Amino acid sequence: MNIQFQTKLLKPAKKVAEDFIKEAVSINTSINSYNSHDSLDKQLLSVCKLGKSVLFKSSAKDLSERNWFLDIGREMLQHCPEFLSLLLSAIGDKITAESKLATVCTIYDIIQTTRTVLYVDEAEKQHFFWRAQRRRCLIQNALKVILSRVIVNYCESFNWMKPIIPKHIQHPLQEVMSQKSSIHWLPIMLKNEAKYADCVQIMASYEDHLSTWYRKAGRGGDLDNLQVPVGGDQLTRVRLQGAKSLRAGAFTAEDRLEHLTPIVVEMFHTLQDFLEKMYKRFFKTDSGRDKGTLYSLKLLIQRSNVNGKVKSRFEVFIHHK
Repeated sequence: MNIQFQTKLLKPAKKVAEDFIKEAVSINTSINSYNSHDSLDKQLLSVCKLGKSVLFKSSAKDLSERNWFLDIGREMLQHCPEFLSLLLSAIGDKITAESKLATVCTIYDIIQTTRTVLYVDEAEKQHFFWRAQRRRCLIQNALKVILSRVIVNYCESFNWMKPIIPKHIQHPLQEVMSQKSSIHWLPIMLKNEAKYADCVQIMASYEDHLSTWYRKAGRGGDLDNLQVPVGGDQLTRVRLQGAKSLRAGAFTAEDRLEHLTPIVVEMFHTLQDFLEKMYKRFFKTDSGRDKGTLYSLKLLIQRSNVNGKVKSRFEVFIHHK
């Protein structure tokens, strides 16, 4: 691979953020040059429409590969330079360039997302609310089915409802989702996900398995349009995406790992942390006599091994054939 191309692909996020902040600071605007509140409002309004801002243009591939903060920052620099300068001045220089860029873009996202519905034209507004209403109806119908199943399971007097409760909730992919899923176990690999070299080998092994399975099934031609999502925690996602970038200059789609997309974040560790924080907040050893508390429930069901240490209770799932 060309060294210059590889370096560009792996350019650190810190350096990218620093370069952008320097570029943004260099614009010829200051707090004193703002004409009025209306001036800022007009700048924001110029991109505050459904489908026009980068905030409203995304795909599965974008969510895993796109540098969102940089793209949002450049949109602000182009369409809302005074507002960008105002935010940078307010934030100051006590935080890193990465944190500053993330903060500025998050504020911009909140403001624009909130204002979008207010400034769309009538046709767009009707379309927006029609979609929201349709989504609400789908959720309500799904909840009816789920609650009916619970009632039938636990209340014998409602057993007459069993024949009329749908076995599959109505949705566009009902036919596919009603079929049994097949789970194929991948071999255990003694690789370290914190190392790019090992991540390249992990991704390459996934590609090998996909190619083998599809060719044995006589569906080798389907590989041209195949996209398989790959998941991992926050750090693993970054490493796997970096490993894929290292192969970007290869000759074949298989060597470039193009079939493995998008690379998404799995929230397993985040959910662990959240559950542990909830235990620290609500699991009190002096609340055994208070009905409804976690500690009271522990005593009631005699779970003496519950101690609030959530992560120590997760065990590796072992599959037995």
